Amino acid sequence: MIYLRDISLSFAERKIFDRITWTITDRGRVGLVGDNGTGKTTLLRAILGIVDLDGGTIEIPDRKRVTIGYLPQDLVELEEMPLLEYLRRKSGIASLEEAVKRCEEALALSGQDDPDHEKLLKEYEDAAARFTAKDGYAFDAQAKQVLAGFGFRTGDFTKNCTDFSGGWKMRIMLAVILLSRPDIMLLDEPTNHLDTESMVCGPHRSPRSSSRPGC
Repeated sequence: MIYLRDISLSFAERKIFDRITWTITDRGRVGLVGDNGTGKTTLLRAILGIVDLDGGTIEIPDRKRVTIGYLPQDLVELEEMPLLEYLRRKSGIASLEEAVKRCEEALALSGQDDPDHEKLLKEYEDAAARFTAKDGYAFDAQAKQVLAGFGFRTGDFTKNCTDFSGGWKMRIMLAVILLSRPDIMLLDEPTNHLDTESMVCGPHRSPRSSSRPGC
């Protein structure tokens, strides 16, 4: 749930929000439509907490536990690493896998009579459970399926992220959000950088044809 309670915001003499009250329900899918410059992006940034309001509040219950995925409409720069590895790191799967490996190594060095053995075993079980809960073992297959739905080819999976053109970088960021499975997704004009085929096919079906990502 997201509660907007009587929010107001002005820039200089221009009023952007005037005592808006709005509730976005769980599992709600909302499309916010308006002319350029009317405050759509500002509203998303206010929900994220990076824009201060003049009045009112925006509340997300249990906020500290809620994850939010945000796709800005502006071009973003990606880190210099292979595409699939980038998705693994940004989605959190890589860090979970590394935690499991660290626990495995520590446990392997610990004997049954080691006073910390039970503690290490519990840490390993917890790390493995988190990895499994995120479908870590199936992540690569899921990532490739999502990428195919956005028009990427098999040869692109090992291509460096910085070699893609702007529109394809935005597709990569959208893939990151989908694979991260956040509780809330805020997508600022996400179809700006998708061709018609990708929008129809989505992340679960490979497009029949697509243009190759450019450099």
